[in-house]
Amino acid sequence: MKGVNNKLAAAKNSAKSPGENLLKSEPVQPITARQMAAINRRLDENLPMETDEWQRLEQLLMQMSEFAPTSLVYEVGMAAAVYADNQAHRAYLLGAVDEMNKQRAKQQRKNDRSKTTVSHIA
Repeated sequence: MKGVNNKLAAAKNSAKSPGENLLKSEPVQPITARQMAAINRRLDENLPMETDEWQRLEQLLMQMSEFAPTSLVYEVGMAAAVYADNQAHRAYLLGAVDEMNKQRAKQQRKNDRSKTTVSHIA
């Protein structure tokens, strides 16, 4: 039992982020411009900008424009948009890693069941 706990602790300590073990075990191919364009298109189609949060941000930017130079207000708006876009990309990629892990586990269970069936037949 102590050996199992040590292995669990080592596995827990070695994984710093979700999917990290997956990324360590296989070479990671860089995302191509075409793949990034496809990700951006999906995000744009599925993450509407007309939300209560975005409308509140627009209101705040309009209030700021009364006191701050337009260029500064524009930069603040762009910084918020870039941050939100970056977070959406991260969520998309983490979701893809989670889905790969789920599919891999499902395939492993299927393989384990087929091995069990073959051993019962033999």
